[in-house]
Amino acid sequence: MRMGRILAAATMAAATTFAGAAASADNDGLWAGPYRGWFYGRMSGNAGFEILPGGEGLYGAPGDTFDVPLGMPHVNFWDIFEVAAVGPVGFTLGYNWQQGRVVYGVEAVMYTPGGKADNFVSPTCSVLVTRCEFDVKGHWHPNLTARIGLALGPVLFYVQGGLAIGHIVAGADVLDPPGNPGWHETSWFHGMTAGAVAGGGVDVMLPGGRSSIGFSYLATTLAARTVDDAVDDYRVQFSNQIFVVRYTRMYGNIERRWNAGEERDIGGFYVGRYAGALHQLGFQSGYDFLLRDRILAGVSLQGSRNICCTDDFGPDYEVDVNARVGVLIEPGLLAYGELGIGYHTGSFFDVHTGLVYNAGIGMEIALTPRMSGFMEIKATGGAGMLDGNFQAGINFRFR
Repeated sequence: MRMGRILAAATMAAATTFAGAAASADNDGLWAGPYRGWFYGRMSGNAGFEILPGGEGLYGAPGDTFDVPLGMPHVNFWDIFEVAAVGPVGFTLGYNWQQGRVVYGVEAVMYTPGGKADNFVSPTCSVLVTRCEFDVKGHWHPNLTARIGLALGPVLFYVQGGLAIGHIVAGADVLDPPGNPGWHETSWFHGMTAGAVAGGGVDVMLPGGRSSIGFSYLATTLAARTVDDAVDDYRVQFSNQIFVVRYTRMYGNIERRWNAGEERDIGGFYVGRYAGALHQLGFQSGYDFLLRDRILAGVSLQGSRNICCTDDFGPDYEVDVNARVGVLIEPGLLAYGELGIGYHTGSFFDVHTGLVYNAGIGMEIALTPRMSGFMEIKATGGAGMLDGNFQAGINFRFR
């Protein structure tokens, strides 16, 4: 409720401030074209647990349910380092079309973390153990949404909704289980799950027509995941609400120059930098071929250093070869599917040196005639593991 009141107040303030300008402003294409940006937010939510039949029932009786409240640690707002550390912090990549006052488009949103709860004591814990606790965290959350809004000159009111993906990490621990005194972790899992996201907000174009600031509210619900364990089974469903303060870099004015004759096609040779949710930092290079009309195919080579969660806490390395096929919705807007194979050294979440396989979908948007941004969601597997990954970065194109 508090976030809703803040959003309503921000919307009223923006509408009042710009009401006079809206009547005479030129709405033709002000909000059209590609954009990218970043945001900081505050969040609240919960994870719902259900105890399933099976095992010894250490977490509770089958059918028991309880909610774990999610949140972020309280910090001093003026300590920028603490604020940045708890997030959620994220970024956006999108494309708008505009017809009169109606603005519609597509937007990819990524943020992390999505709320957490540590050492939550289960109210349904079995009398056979001293204590049982649950941990849960929204590790990272990519969303793909459609947007539609009403432009009143430099103010855009919009709603959005679409597909949500959440990478969830959760665990359940018991203290002094029967026959095994002392702390014992009985189950732990990590993985992606799908759901839905919806929300709305207001963006205000700054003077010059190339940058905007805004406020928005997003609500996410993810499908329940069943955790299979030798001792007991349970389900967890994750939901959160995020109040977002965001800054976007618009390229609407450049759109007019592009339409005047400067190319902004996605195609040809490129090099780029990218980051991945599996703690990857890397380089890539590739080539895209225009097969026919709007159909594009390409190949790429990626190399990254993966810097988390190894057995010895040292760096891992990964090299991947990918092939993709996509459709150019606009000359500078590509939707694509991708398949890849690679080789990974070291260990990540107990996945040891060996071959890895990737499959996913993505979106690439030309931000300038020579630079494009991309976001993609992948399933990745190999060496007995199946998990998810999210990658985003910038490509620089040569013609």
